[in-house]
Amino acid sequence: MYWYGEAGAIDNAKADTWFRKAAAKGDKVAVAALDVMQQRQARRADIDYWMSKYDGADLKSGQFRCPAPRIPAISKLNDEIKRVTEAMQGWQDCYNAFVVNLNNNAPLTKRMPADIAKLMNEAEMTQATAYLTDLHQRLAEDARISAKLVLADFGVWRDATEAYIAEHNEIVKSAPSDDRQRDGAARK
Repeated sequence: MYWYGEAGAIDNAKADTWFRKAAAKGDKVAVAALDVMQQRQARRADIDYWMSKYDGADLKSGQFRCPAPRIPAISKLNDEIKRVTEAMQGWQDCYNAFVVNLNNNAPLTKRMPADIAKLMNEAEMTQATAYLTDLHQRLAEDARISAKLVLADFGVWRDATEAYIAEHNEIVKSAPSDDRQRDGAARK
């Protein structure tokens, strides 16, 4: 009752006392409970980690680390336009893979090692579930915000670059051709 909090609050000291008394009389359940208590004590840091310290860094590192590409205000050269477009496509591919990976790992309680989950009591599991659910939402929202910023920068760059190209093409189109210039000079 003390172990599960059925006698009020969870009291591990009293639970330990009663389990030891029962184990001394040969109660196998009490012996197993004492073993679990020892494991919980030895793995306390791991239990606490999943209840409040896991940050999901492994979900946004390695192949899922998607730094924003460097996007200039405008590009006037084909090589730079190609570089920015390829960098943006690479970022988009990485971001999409990150989102798929994040969704595949939901709920984040799946990432918790089974041996740690077995050691948690109901209150700890409830706390870990709430914490990990909130963490998943924060990771998704942070990614959404970062993506919106990258896409906004890319949109500004694309609009400015396309406007420059259109203006440049209009100038080239309206400029007299070499043939027209020579014909005009010959007539004078």
